[in-house]
Amino acid sequence: MVSKRGKFDVESVLKKNEDESLTQEELRGLLYKNFLSSGITDSLKSHLRIQLVEVLRNHSQKKKEPPFLLTRAINSIIILYLQNHSYSYTLSVFMPECGMSNTEPLSKEDVITVLQLTKLPIADRLSDPDNEEDLIWTIFKELSKPAPRKVEKEIQTDKPDESITKKLQGVEE
Repeated sequence: MVSKRGKFDVESVLKKNEDESLTQEELRGLLYKNFLSSGITDSLKSHLRIQLVEVLRNHSQKKKEPPFLLTRAINSIIILYLQNHSYSYTLSVFMPECGMSNTEPLSKEDVITVLQLTKLPIADRLSDPDNEEDLIWTIFKELSKPAPRKVEKEIQTDKPDESITKKLQGVEE
């Protein structure tokens, strides 16, 4: 029923129906089970959620302005993370909700520039083309490292006391 690639195989269901002459209820149950295992039901639910959000958004009287640059950069980091980890259902809800369904997310380089991450010690790691980690992963990994300890030492010096100087001169004579 479900092919090796995870897609629904209609021919195998129809062939099974011809071989076993399933009732309408059994066929319906078999189709539903195959839709579940192939991910079609999740895709449909996700698509319906997106459509519902868009309809509700269009019905509201006020138009939402495009997000500020900082908000757009933060949303872009999240979108890049969701895309890299194939969280398509979460992404399908997040993008319309944050107002970026019709706006392209900022690139990794643009996010680094907007958030002024080039001024940080981790700037080289963030902009390294060989670094395949997510931007958000790299940032959190660097933030979670213990900060280097600064050791400050103070030495107190006193002005030489005249009486000690005189005593030392007296000892030398």
